[in-house]
Amino acid sequence: MQQNKLIKALKLNYIDNGRYKVGDKLPTARELSMEYDVSSATIVKAFDELYAEGVITRIQGKGVFIEKQNKENKYIGLVGLSPDYEIMISYIKGVNQACKRFGFELIPGNFYSGWNKNLEREEIYTLIKKGCQGIILIPTPRKAKEVKKDYLNTELLEFPIVLLDTGTPKLHRVQVTYNYKKEAYDLTKYFIDLNYKNIYMIHDYLKDITFNPPYFRYLGYKEAMIEANLEVKIIRLKSNQSLHYIKELNKQNPIDIIICRDDREAKSLSDGFRLENIDNIKLAGFDNLSETLSYPFVTTDIDEVMSAEFSVEVLLKLITGEYNNNHVFMINSKVIIK
Repeated sequence: MQQNKLIKALKLNYIDNGRYKVGDKLPTARELSMEYDVSSATIVKAFDELYAEGVITRIQGKGVFIEKQNKENKYIGLVGLSPDYEIMISYIKGVNQACKRFGFELIPGNFYSGWNKNLEREEIYTLIKKGCQGIILIPTPRKAKEVKKDYLNTELLEFPIVLLDTGTPKLHRVQVTYNYKKEAYDLTKYFIDLNYKNIYMIHDYLKDITFNPPYFRYLGYKEAMIEANLEVKIIRLKSNQSLHYIKELNKQNPIDIIICRDDREAKSLSDGFRLENIDNIKLAGFDNLSETLSYPFVTTDIDEVMSAEFSVEVLLKLITGEYNNNHVFMINSKVIIK
């Protein structure tokens, strides 16, 4: 029996139908393993998830008991990167606004820094124990070879979690993500329509990461260039060689545009160009970061606050059963000139 079906069966047969009341002791893992024809280890794992959801409690030496459920509190959890990241501030604001609108209280997790899937998992379990009915997760990127056994595919399958931003279809969860391919296509097309032809993109795709915005942006750039019968030109940069390499390319054939991986990179190159007196190359970026507002390059803009609010709306429909874990929602950005 699949883990999620086992958990459903345990809830239905022992909790939801009133067969067992609050404080009643459940059968042992061995007894339940015989009833459901699964291993005791499988029952113990199901108990772990029910405990994380606050459905049961354990008393050492005595067994597993039905836990009292608090139906009055309405909590939504948020797990993601540190608020030091500008985008996270917008996400927190959007989730909080939506929670207030729908009568929920936001419980933010202890935000982590960097790519740490284990900390992410710990925070989700902590928020569930605090009584959250659902969680918005801005997930850390995954390595492709690890996704199949990822905890999001093997644990808490009945608990409502919506992935916001860096999602991947290989994680079978409801996702609200961005159309990075269309974003880069529109940006490239903007320059092509202005009759620029020598357009480069900085690209350094990490092949073992399952969902990587630069890769999908590269696909959008490539599609626009091929449509216009223009040569696809990629720059792969090493930080200590970047300006020298670009200067050499520019000498061989003057560059019209360089599309950077994000606004920070465009800002850094812009500062370098100023020092090296390179004034013929126009730059473009992504994400419209506030720290680059004074830099006159073309970028893209996504309303992260709106996206976060929308993710809460999706989460509430997941909680009520209107959506299942196969839904993926794509949000488009717009090209802007600063």
